[in-house]
Amino acid sequence: MKVFARVLTYGPMDRNHVRFFHWAGREHPEWDLDYYHGTAGVCETRNEVVLSFLGSDATHLWMLDHDCVPMCSDRLLTHDKSVVCGLYPRYVAGVGAFWQVYRPRAGSEKGGWEYYPPQEWPEGEVFEAPVAGTGCMVVERSVLEGIKPPWFHFDYTSEGVRVGEDIVFSQKAGGVWVDKKYIVSHYREVDLVDIVMLSQYAALGAQAARSLASAGSGESNPYTGEDLSDIPPPPGPVEESNGRAPRRRGRRRRGRRR
Repeated sequence: MKVFARVLTYGPMDRNHVRFFHWAGREHPEWDLDYYHGTAGVCETRNEVVLSFLGSDATHLWMLDHDCVPMCSDRLLTHDKSVVCGLYPRYVAGVGAFWQVYRPRAGSEKGGWEYYPPQEWPEGEVFEAPVAGTGCMVVERSVLEGIKPPWFHFDYTSEGVRVGEDIVFSQKAGGVWVDKKYIVSHYREVDLVDIVMLSQYAALGAQAARSLASAGSGESNPYTGEDLSDIPPPPGPVEESNGRAPRRRGRRRRGRRR
């Protein structure tokens, strides 16, 4: 196995990539590891990296986006799958954060896609999915040699809605495999891994709150069956004057005046 790894960047790379570069250089000095600065769009940059890979004698292309920082582990290379993706999140305004794994939208005749919820993923650490984000992906040479260029491009539905290059490539590859245990940090201003976890906890909290909404009616908790009618209401908000932190600077000044 000869690994050709490239970090695609269109500007500054996330500083956390340094950790991955140091690990890879220490543990796998035989890898061809570098960054690739693209001057065009994301699809053009991906296609340029594929061409560079096919011009080498490497057997596996590991493609990384500049804002997707992988784990310091080579487990994506151990699964003996033609296309394996690390698991990383995405944030959509008004929707929230979710893992970048997709499936065809149920009942859609227009080629639509929807979020693939984790509770419906197949069992096992690695599972097959119709589409996954390609920001951290290992691809065997035979897959890329079997796809007519361009490998990455945008497409459009019959209604003119743009389809991302991740979806287009996953379809051309006949689906991909996703490693649940290989978590890839997706950095914007914050790490979206934290946001997707918080979103899941928030959903559980909302579900619990709904189960407690019947407390005043004498109904029972649907999860435990216990009577909730005697649970007191939550406390009100803290008064701003009482909840405000003491001004330490003011105390120090008063101490100096004394």
